[in-house]
Amino acid sequence: MTCDTLSIELLSDSTFGTGRGSPGEVDVDIVRDDQGLPMIPGKIIHGLLRDEWFAMESVFPVMTPLAGRVLGVERDLQETSILRIGNARLSPDVLDCCEFACGRNNRMSGDLLFLALTGIRSQTAVDHETGVPERTTLRQSRVSRSDLIFYAPLTWLNTPTKDEMMLLARLSMAVRHAGIGRTRGRGHIRCSIDGNPDLTKQLARLQEAAA
Repeated sequence: MTCDTLSIELLSDSTFGTGRGSPGEVDVDIVRDDQGLPMIPGKIIHGLLRDEWFAMESVFPVMTPLAGRVLGVERDLQETSILRIGNARLSPDVLDCCEFACGRNNRMSGDLLFLALTGIRSQTAVDHETGVPERTTLRQSRVSRSDLIFYAPLTWLNTPTKDEMMLLARLSMAVRHAGIGRTRGRGHIRCSIDGNPDLTKQLARLQEAAA
């Protein structure tokens, strides 16, 4: 048991946007890694976990000091949290395959690989009285395709206690939606420690460890 990775499985198309578009292509683009492939910034993941903590803090007030150690205290500019979350990328096997495909003699275009892993979704506002799309409201967003799995490295400044791992596991299981358009059918995700849902449940103390 390493507990050094947080996996994020896309159960639906998802947009982890840059806040910018690509002129002539999309109004909202996704974040890419140094190979030009989709990724999820660690800051976004940290924010998702923190949002879930804010949602459950009133139910588990006794865990507030624990959350402060793991995620940091709200508005703390000193970054006193003991957990660091790296950028989530595709699995090393997938990245190696992509690198090989782009590096061989009849190499595949990196843009072609990117297009295979992503798509473009359109949406527009509709006039509630007429049911007709409103003019100038068409927007196009790029998405990472469903079934992709991203892996974010976890770095602990101190060896985590069982309680600290319990908190991380519970928060990870609580994150169900993320990204732009998550209220419109996109961004349904499943998070787990080391890509192992059963391990995540054990760490969250929701099921007994196997004998």
